[in-house]
Amino acid sequence: FFLYYVLFLAVNGYLLATQGQTVGKRIVGTRIVDHDGQILPFTRVFLMRYLIIDAFGQIPFLGTMVAMADTLFIFRGDRRCLHDHLAGSVVVMVKQES
Repeated sequence: FFLYYVLFLAVNGYLLATQGQTVGKRIVGTRIVDHDGQILPFTRVFLMRYLIIDAFGQIPFLGTMVAMADTLFIFRGDRRCLHDHLAGSVVVMVKQES
């Protein structure tokens, strides 16, 4: 668990802090922002979107239920997962520069 986050932050930490993106989100042209379109503080993104959900994932049975709920939230009208609601975040398309 700890090693995963060390590697996750080594690969994605700078982009999350400065651009609101992971490497994958950068490739597909999306970004994590708040409801006003502003990039969220790194600690809020990391703790609320990633660490809390993954920490619950370490608990037998409950972790499976939380992971399933987190995933299934994407099918709601606002297309926001549970981790988005916890962090107050929205994933948006990045405007292409001309």
